[in-house]
Amino acid sequence: MNCWTRFALRPRVYRMILPPARRHFRLPFPYAVVYIDRPDYVWGIAVSPFKREPGYWRERLT
Repeated sequence: MNCWTRFALRPRVYRMILPPARRHFRLPFPYAVVYIDRPDYVWGIAVSPFKREPGYWRERLT
């Protein structure tokens, strides 16, 4: 099962980092997936490498 399917089935399981955005990561995959769950869909905001500056994607929420 891929990560987008997991998010769609159980979107509120993962940690909210900046409301309404949530983040999921799983080692050894060196990226965090940032998303927003909506009633009808899951909106992917960023697939963020751990080595990049944290929070660079925040401007995408506005």
